[in-house]
Parts: sequence; C-alpha cells; structure tokens
Amino acid sequence: MEEPYLDDLTEREFDVWSLLCNGDSNKSIAEKLTISGRTVQHYLNLIYQKLEITGDNRFNQRVRAALLYKERYPYDYNFRLDDDQLPPPIHNALSFVAQGYSNQMIAQSSRITTKTVGNYLNIGYWMLGIEDVDSKRVVAMLIYSRFHKNNQ
Repeated sequence: MEEPYLDDLTEREFDVWSLLCNGDSNKSIAEKLTISGRTVQHYLNLIYQKLEITGDNRFNQRVRAALLYKERYPYDYNFRLDDDQLPPPIHNALSFVAQGYSNQMIAQSSRITTKTVGNYLNIGYWMLGIEDVDSKRVVAMLIYSRFHKNNQ
C-alpha cells in the first residue's frame, strides 16, 4: 500500500528528506544541494506539512520525519553502539529521543526536569560522538534503531 504523502513530495523535497534522514544538518544539506540554509528550512517546512508532522511539544519533527523515511526505506545504518557503556538515565533519555519524543515528554515520562533531560542528552550525544546540532536527534534515532534491530 503506497502512502499518499510520498506522491506529494517533489524530487527536491525528497532529496532534502533523504539527507535529513541520514543525519545531515541543515548546513550540510544546503552544501550538498547547493542551496541556502533558508531554502533548506523552507523545504523542511513543506515536507513536515506534506507528511503531516506537526510542530507540537511532544515530538521532534526531524526525528518523526526520519522515522517515516526509515519505515518506508529501510536500510542498514553503519553505526555501532556499545549500549552497556551508557548510564541507565542517559540510555533511557536517548531511547525516548529515538522514538521522536521531545524533552518535555521525556521529562514527564521519566519524572525529571526538562533541564535534566537536556543534560542527559548532551552527555549521551557526547558519548556517542554526535556533534551536529541539527542532526543529533536523528543520528541518535538511527543508532538506537540499529542497536535494537541487532539485539532482537
């Protein structure tokens, strides 16, 4: 069964979507497609609209878009994760991120403050070697999806 929103994406929007889903930052997408950062953001807004991904406080739009892409176009991501090296609170926070949850929703689910969630995530990103601001959540989702796929 074909998803109706896929037919609505232009070729350029699909290019932006696929790069976003590989963990590229807006800057990296702009450089690869030789467009401006503002144009990348414009395409992302169109993509979110066409994929019906809302900008509420519960879910991160980039991760939700990446999850839809991964569901539709699964492939093997080349990330390695030694999950035992992550402290449980950091592992828990990153697991929520991998599902597209916002810091606010993670805080509510874990009964901690959003500031604490941010601290856990920053430590987790650092431990995983994720530095790009735009793509941190997407890369975390890719890493966790790969890890959990290998351990099922």
